[in-house]
Amino acid sequence: MYEKIKYQRIYIIGISGSGKSTLAKQLSSLLCIPSFDLDSISWIKKYTDRRNDASSEEELKKLLKINKSWIIEGVYEWGKIASDKADLVIFLNYGINIAIYRVIKRWINRKGEDKESIKDLYGLIQYIRSYKKVRPNRLYTTYEKHQKVILGNEHNLVEIKNKKQLKELLNELNKNK
Repeated sequence: MYEKIKYQRIYIIGISGSGKSTLAKQLSSLLCIPSFDLDSISWIKKYTDRRNDASSEEELKKLLKINKSWIIEGVYEWGKIASDKADLVIFLNYGINIAIYRVIKRWINRKGEDKESIKDLYGLIQYIRSYKKVRPNRLYTTYEKHQKVILGNEHNLVEIKNKKQLKELLNELNKNK
């Protein structure tokens, strides 16, 4: 299914709750490649103080220049820079209900620090539910935004829709390392 390539630059995309962070950690451990979360670039102080897109893009460029190998997860339009440099782009596309289940589970399991309010959780669930719907004051859907980020990288794109496909990908990457 996958070519015998030693991947050095992997970009992971997907809706909230799709498992981007979990997969990035797994791949980082499996392949001995550092992983980075675009949220940590975008947010100066998590969920309260944010960089503007131009500043975030500059931080990402620095990160890419410093690191020969990387696993980057997250979805921002300025993340296209990483998508375009990736050897492998992984689109986690399990479906809306799984994503909602996972964000609720994550919210319940978080203890104290980083735990969003119930209002924040509700907002995130609404955001996920609108993934393929145009929201008020938006020109396109979040799904379309994701498609723009990976546009031009279809040759190295793997779409994961279920656990079996993920297991196959992990097995192949483990064989090819």
